[in-house]
Amino acid sequence: MPTVLLVDDEPLAREGLKRLLGACHDVRVVGEAADGKEAMEKVRDLHPQIVFLDIRMPKMSGLEVAAEVSKLETPPVIVFATAYDDYAVKAFELSAVDYILKPYEKERILKAMDRAKALLGQTEVLKDQFQVLNRAVSKGSYLDRICGYQADNKDRSFFDVMSVVYFHAELADVYAHLKEGKTYLVKSTLKELITKLNPKKFFQVHKAHIVNTEFVEKISPASSGNFVIHLKHSDQKTVPLSRRFARPFRDALRW
Repeated sequence: MPTVLLVDDEPLAREGLKRLLGACHDVRVVGEAADGKEAMEKVRDLHPQIVFLDIRMPKMSGLEVAAEVSKLETPPVIVFATAYDDYAVKAFELSAVDYILKPYEKERILKAMDRAKALLGQTEVLKDQFQVLNRAVSKGSYLDRICGYQADNKDRSFFDVMSVVYFHAELADVYAHLKEGKTYLVKSTLKELITKLNPKKFFQVHKAHIVNTEFVEKISPASSGNFVIHLKHSDQKTVPLSRRFARPFRDALRW
C-alpha cells in the first residue's frame, strides 16, 4: 500500500486533501507537514513513497523542497499543489512532473494518484524529471551562441545554438551537428550542456544525445520500450530515444 505525506501550510487544505484521498482505498497517509523545513524532516524520517507538496510555503518553497528531495538515493514521487495562475505550471508541464490545481477536485486527485503509483520505484525517471524541472524554473539565462572547432582546423567558430540539430558524445568528445550540415567539436560535456540549454527546446534523449525539438520530424517505436527520432536537416537521419528519457520527452512534445 503506497504511503503518502501531505505538505501544505494551511491545515484546512491538508484536511481537504486527506479527505479526498480517502476515496483511494489502497493509500495510507503517514504524515503531514506545515512548511518546507518540516517536510524535509518528515521525508527523511517517514520515507513516504508519494508527497503532495504545496508550492508557496514559509521557510522553504515547494520547489526548494523538491530540489533537496531529488538528491535522495530513492526520492519519492512528488505531486505539486498550485493555483491556476502559478508561474510554475509551465515548468511542471515541461518536466512531466504532475500537479493538482486548487481548489482540489476528486477526479483530478484520483488521476494524480494513478500516475504517481505508476512511477513508484522508477528512481531514474524521477531524477530525470527533477533535473528538467530544476532547469525549467532556473532564473539563469541560457546559451544563445556556442563556440566550436573542427578537427582539421583549430580556428574557433561561433554559431547560434538554435542552429544545432543535435549534440552527441563520443568517448570524451562532444559534437554539435548544425542544420547546414557542418559538425563542430565543443569543449563541454553533455551533462554541462544540458544545464545551459533552453529546456523548452533541447532534451537529452539518450546517454549520448541531446536533440533540438525544432528539428524533430517524427518518432518511431523500437525494441524494448525504446524509440527512434527522425530528424530534419541532419547529417544523421535518426538518433535513439532511450526508455529512460522517453516519458519527459513524450509529455513535453505531447505525443
